[in-house]
Amino acid sequence: MNIHATQGETPAHQRAKAEIMRACGTAGYEAVAEFAGDGWRADVLASRGDVRIAFEVQWSFLKLRDTLARQRRYAEAGVRGCWFFRHPPAQITARRDLPLFHLYANADDSFTISLNGTMHPFEVFVTRLLQGRVRFCETAQIAPQQTINIGFYALRCPHCGQPAHRHRIESALHTGCGYGIAPPEDQAFLALPEVRAAVAPLYRAEPTLQPLSDGEICPHCGTPFSASQLELAHYGVQPVLTRALDLRLRHPLRLSGDAAHHWCCPDTMTSGCG
Repeated sequence: MNIHATQGETPAHQRAKAEIMRACGTAGYEAVAEFAGDGWRADVLASRGDVRIAFEVQWSFLKLRDTLARQRRYAEAGVRGCWFFRHPPAQITARRDLPLFHLYANADDSFTISLNGTMHPFEVFVTRLLQGRVRFCETAQIAPQQTINIGFYALRCPHCGQPAHRHRIESALHTGCGYGIAPPEDQAFLALPEVRAAVAPLYRAEPTLQPLSDGEICPHCGTPFSASQLELAHYGVQPVLTRALDLRLRHPLRLSGDAAHHWCCPDTMTSGCG
């Protein structure tokens, strides 16, 4: 498992490759550094039986489209690709076909992977990945215990002119593995009985807040607010008040859609996430 440095590689890049090589050995994989295939070259190629995985440590900036093009070359060769980026492409969402993780180079020459708010030693993370202990989830199961921020927004009734307030979630919900996701329909989430019961004392503690009646109706004259009026209440506007709310969900809540897609390490989970 000798590391053969490529021209222009930094010592840190070489150390990261060495950690991948050691992780391969721990997980029972053969590892070859700077393996050249037909039209592709891997920093480290791990193999066991028919399984081949190309590991790339991306030290410099690389655009997402270029990463995907290189990933397609791996796939065409029957090789899985796994990427560790010092500077991940901006606004990338988790994808099953593109395992891509944020690599941190530390002052003591060690490396860590950041995943859902937890820092994992790099070699340990790669070992877990090869052992199938890092997985891709298409859904996100929200942890039953949550601390969320609730923002209160002011409206003025178009009929009577009196003030009223509505609230919305200002922070992410979290899964048991620490992944944070904004609820796609936060008003539906806020309509849950346990959420309504938890928010009610916040209104009672602030006499200046006048909550909308059920059905998004003015509490003074009974005039319903239109969808556009409700949307404008918080579009580009700061809440008049924000409060933290400790919440315990009675029933499991599972969210789906692209925003729910994430990678997680079950070893760090406190409850299910997908």
